[in-house]
Amino acid sequence: MEIQINKLNAMLAAKLSKPMHNREVNEVLMILQQIEKLTRELVWMGYALPQRLLAVQMNEVGIYDTYLAQYKHPETEDALYKRIIDDADRLGILEPVAEMMRMNYANSLSRIKQIEDAAHYYKQAITNLQKVSNKSKIVWHNITDVYMHLCNLYADNSMHQELDAAYTAFKEHVMSLDFEEYALDYCILAALEVKIVPKYEKGHEDKAQNAIRYFEYALQELNLPAYHQNYMDVFVVLPNWISAFFVDHCGDIPTIEYRKNYLDNAEKYATASLHNAEKLIKVDYPMGLFCIGEALHQLGFIAANSQSVQKALDYYNQALHTRKKLFALTRVHDWEPRIAQTYVNKGALLLESIPFTPAIEHTNKLNNALECAIAAKEIYKRHITPGIEMTECNYYEALQLEGTIYYALWEIISSTPMFDKAKECLLKCWEWNIRHPQNHYQDVFEIHSGRILKIHGVI
Repeated sequence: MEIQINKLNAMLAAKLSKPMHNREVNEVLMILQQIEKLTRELVWMGYALPQRLLAVQMNEVGIYDTYLAQYKHPETEDALYKRIIDDADRLGILEPVAEMMRMNYANSLSRIKQIEDAAHYYKQAITNLQKVSNKSKIVWHNITDVYMHLCNLYADNSMHQELDAAYTAFKEHVMSLDFEEYALDYCILAALEVKIVPKYEKGHEDKAQNAIRYFEYALQELNLPAYHQNYMDVFVVLPNWISAFFVDHCGDIPTIEYRKNYLDNAEKYATASLHNAEKLIKVDYPMGLFCIGEALHQLGFIAANSQSVQKALDYYNQALHTRKKLFALTRVHDWEPRIAQTYVNKGALLLESIPFTPAIEHTNKLNNALECAIAAKEIYKRHITPGIEMTECNYYEALQLEGTIYYALWEIISSTPMFDKAKECLLKCWEWNIRHPQNHYQDVFEIHSGRILKIHGVI
C-alpha cells in the first residue's frame, strides 16, 4: 500500500509540474482521492497515525487553493472539508487546522442557506478550539475568526436572539485578550459591533468611537500585507461598517452642521475602504471586486444623503457595473442580491429627485427608476428563502418601490391601469408588513404603502 501511495505521489508531482486543462484537473482529483483513500485504510489498519491522514488531506486543500482554484470545483472542495471533519471526529483528532476546515464547511452551508447546520458546525469548531491545551496566539485568533462567522450568519439572517448570545460570548472572548498583542481580534469585533448596532437608535456612539480607535491603531501598528487572511476584515470591512454607522445615525443629529460632519466621516471611511479594496484586488481579484462594489455602493448612499444626486448616480452606476461583473465572473449565489440592492437605491434616488409638482418631463426619469425597481424585484424573488424573513422583506422593499413609482406616474398621466398597478403592488406590501410586525422595514412600509393606501381608502 505504501508503494502504491509513493507511485501516486510521483504521478501527482508530474501532473502539477505541467500546465493543466480540464482533463488533467480531473486526473489530479482522482489521484488525490486515491492517496487519501489508501492513507485512510492505513490508519484504520493501525499502520499509520491519524495525524498522517490529516496531513494528506491538508495537502489536498493546499493543492486545491494553489493549482485548482481557477477551475472552480467548490462542491469537491466542500466535500473534502466534510471528510476532514468526519475523520477528525471518528479518530479523535483535536487539531486547530481541522477545526478551521470545520469553519470552512460551515461557510459552504451558509452560502446555500442551510443556516441551522452552518451554526452547528461553527459552534462545534469554537467548542473544540477552546479545548485545545496550551493555546498559541493563532488558536486564540482562530476562535475569533469562527465567532465572527457565526455572528455574521445570525446578523445576515435576522436571527436576533441567537446573535445576542453569540455576540456576548464573542465579546467576552476578545476582551479576555491583551489589546496590543491581539489588536487584530479587537478590530474584527469592532467591525461586527458597528454592523449590528440597531439602526436609528441613539446611544451607540461608543461603538463607533471604539471602532475608529481600533482602525486608526491598525493603520499605524498592524502592517498587514494585502494577502494576509485578515487584511480585508481590518482594512476594508471595518472602515466600511464605520462609514455605515455614520450614515445610519446622521438622522439623530439635530443641527445641519453636525449632520454634515457625520456624512463627512461616512465618506472618509468609505473612501478608505475603497482605497484598501483596490489593493486587495491585486492579490484576490474576486474578493477585491466584491469589496470595491460594497464601497462604491456605500459612497453612492452617502452622496444621496448629501443631496448630491448626480454624484450618487455615478457611484451607483459604478457599483452596478462592478457587482454585475463580479457575479458574471463567479456566479456566487449570495452575491446577486447585492446587484438588486444597488438597483433599489438607484431607483429610489431617481424617484426622490423629482420635484413635488408632477410634470410630464419627469416620466423618463420615472421609467428609468421603474426599470431599476423591476430588475431588483426579479433578483430578490429568485432569492426568497422560506422561513428567512429578511429575504422576503428585500423582495417587498423592491415591490413597494415599484408600486410607488407607478403611483408617481399616475399622478402625472392620470392612467387608471397605472393606478391599479400601484394599488396592487402597495397592497401586497402592506399585507406582508401586517403579517410581519417585527420586520426591519416596517416604518418605511408605513410611510409609503400605508400612506398612499389610506389616502385612497383602500385600508
